[in-house]
Amino acid sequence: MTSEDQPTPAVQDSAGQQLRRAREALGLSLEQVADAQHLRPSVIQDIEQGRYERIDSELFLKGYVRAYAKQVNLNAESLLATLEQELEPLREERAREAEANPLVSIERKKRQKRRIAKMLAWIVILGVVIVGVMAYLDSRQTVAPSLPAEESEDSSGKDMVSPGEAEAGAANSMDEPVDDTAEPLPEEVPQAQVPVASPPEAEDVSRNDKATDDSPGRSAGEAAAATPSMVPDQQPEGVLASGPMEEPVAPPVPLEMSFTGDCWVQITDANGDQLVAALKRSGDRLIVEGVPPLTVVVGAVDAVSAIRFDNKPVNMKGFRIYNNRAEFTLEL
Repeated sequence: MTSEDQPTPAVQDSAGQQLRRAREALGLSLEQVADAQHLRPSVIQDIEQGRYERIDSELFLKGYVRAYAKQVNLNAESLLATLEQELEPLREERAREAEANPLVSIERKKRQKRRIAKMLAWIVILGVVIVGVMAYLDSRQTVAPSLPAEESEDSSGKDMVSPGEAEAGAANSMDEPVDDTAEPLPEEVPQAQVPVASPPEAEDVSRNDKATDDSPGRSAGEAAAATPSMVPDQQPEGVLASGPMEEPVAPPVPLEMSFTGDCWVQITDANGDQLVAALKRSGDRLIVEGVPPLTVVVGAVDAVSAIRFDNKPVNMKGFRIYNNRAEFTLEL
């Protein structure tokens, strides 16, 4: 048997063709499938004809194919495996186009230059800081020993007397005559004979006190009122200095999501922090907490089975859905 007589293997149909045949077998139109998937009819037509480059991203494409397969009762995993084989040449072609694109190489070189410039700037800043610290430490070590030396020189200069000044002082003391006719010092007066004069203010105070004590009919309350209070003022208890009131911070609120298929989810809280940005699979359960309001982006609405916010169910029918994608905000 020659090579020409050998049977050629059957070429497997593409994922789009399998979906189209299953749709036609069920008697569904493009519009009916598009309405059920919340997509435009042109998107369903691109999938059936294998024009995958017109879809926004591979993630959305796989989500559309999975939902389409479930609608027409096909095996979603088998279709996704076939789709993966079809996408491989498209990926290689896009990689070659990116490498051949001069704008991409120019942008890559710009990023590399910016990275090198940042690194050099940090090295320069670090060097300036190190030089400044070393100069400061050297100046402290230079100033510290010089201060005691200056103080010791000043003190020694004040205490030292030159030999010439000492001899001149001794000669002056020897030349001065001694006065023998100096008047004798008066004898000390015994302490008992010296009258002690009391200050006039003290006498006035004693007279006033005596007059107060001797005045009839003066009550003890009036005397106490006349006496100035020596007790310092006390601040009443319970009075606290009032400071600026801090604004209350809203507590984090839990958000729970359940999935029945592949779905991209991105959640951001009121502070701008990204709580989650990941691809969830069938059967996954997502539980996060964040400060409301929470901004939620769902890549495949039909893959989300339930949403609970603040332990309360959320109805997604009220949100705007475009191409099976939704972006909404959850508030208390």
